[in-house]
Amino acid sequence: MKKVQMKYYYITIMVIISLFQRVFAQYYKMFSYYDEFIVMLFTIMFFFRLIKQKKIMKIDMYIICLIFALILIGIFGNITTKYVRASYLIMDGIIVWFKSFLLIVCSISFFSQEKMDCRKIIKKIVACTKVIVIMAFIGLIVGKFLGVWFENTNSRMRYGLHAYKFVYDNAAIFSWYCIAYMLIFTFNESINEEKKKNLVYLILTSIIWFFTLRSRAFVYITCYWIIYLILFKLDRNKIPKIKKRYLIFIAIIAIGIAIPAIQKYFLNSDTSRAILLKTGIKIAKENFPFGVGFANYGTSASYIKSYSALYHDLGFDKIYALRYNEGGITELADCYWPAVLGEMGWIGLVLFIVMFLIIAKKLIRNAKTSKWTYLATVFFMITSIFSSMVTGVFSSDAMISYILIVSIGINIIKRGEKSGEDT
Repeated sequence: MKKVQMKYYYITIMVIISLFQRVFAQYYKMFSYYDEFIVMLFTIMFFFRLIKQKKIMKIDMYIICLIFALILIGIFGNITTKYVRASYLIMDGIIVWFKSFLLIVCSISFFSQEKMDCRKIIKKIVACTKVIVIMAFIGLIVGKFLGVWFENTNSRMRYGLHAYKFVYDNAAIFSWYCIAYMLIFTFNESINEEKKKNLVYLILTSIIWFFTLRSRAFVYITCYWIIYLILFKLDRNKIPKIKKRYLIFIAIIAIGIAIPAIQKYFLNSDTSRAILLKTGIKIAKENFPFGVGFANYGTSASYIKSYSALYHDLGFDKIYALRYNEGGITELADCYWPAVLGEMGWIGLVLFIVMFLIIAKKLIRNAKTSKWTYLATVFFMITSIFSSMVTGVFSSDAMISYILIVSIGINIIKRGEKSGEDT
């Protein structure tokens, strides 16, 4: 019993540290690899269990097979184009691309089969997150007077205001982790305890998140509360499900709110994201059907350790926002789907879409235990897909936090429930 109890504390600490990885990494460089450490840990446990039990869920097998297929496509691109990269850079590129998807398989499997009560884990995580959100809310009120926790440079002002960043390096990063707070409080509601209190924390998180002044924050906050109203006010069915007409309504509202950002980042041909998208399509056409391979385009692996020769050929080294400066400031990784097209081509794009659909099916199947679990899972998928339109969210450390929380959350009600058939 003590061994199981210690696991609760280890997992709680693991999740809380993941929420502050960017903060810790500013002072201790080793924390830059904390998300990779989590993925490695769960992957090792998954394969040990696989060897011991000699069985795997079909849906997990499909995801793993797709990951291997995509790895082969990327390596083929490295071999067949002139943009040859060192083996360690290719490995970095593979890790960047697939760590999140591997963790989805391994962590959900772990929490569904391990003999532990996920309700106890989420309660401990919630207790810590409540403290974080209260501190963040107090900081929002007093931070401006104290001259801390806000982006104070006028060049970064939005809507005539300075954005709230709390203890993080910038408001955009803080906005990422507000998604994690919302997921934690929402999953905890499925335990049917302290509903009113947790609803207060969801509102407080929405407020501090709003003052990050990010367009994505406005879209996601609106989407969350619309889904909440649909599930708990409009839909009286016990089995959670969002009808197509509601999904269309949510999409229209989200796009309407995001129009200014869409115009700014994609319709203006001079922005980095517009250039990356246009160039990604061009690379996919010229290197049909496989792309130029790993560590060459649109990912952190393409510039951090070695600036890709492809960027020189494209003239990116002459564009301030797309060259790699000494301070590491660049917008080269502010994309996801253009990077898919660039590095893995049209076939890679199709396989990625198939993998997303399989993962969505896996998550939704596990989430239908309660409306709160369903709300959190749908919210996770919406924010992930929308974020991938403008940034490499599936390669980020924040995504690792989300996946850990979702893996615990969907196993709160029916621990041990399987998401597919054994093979």
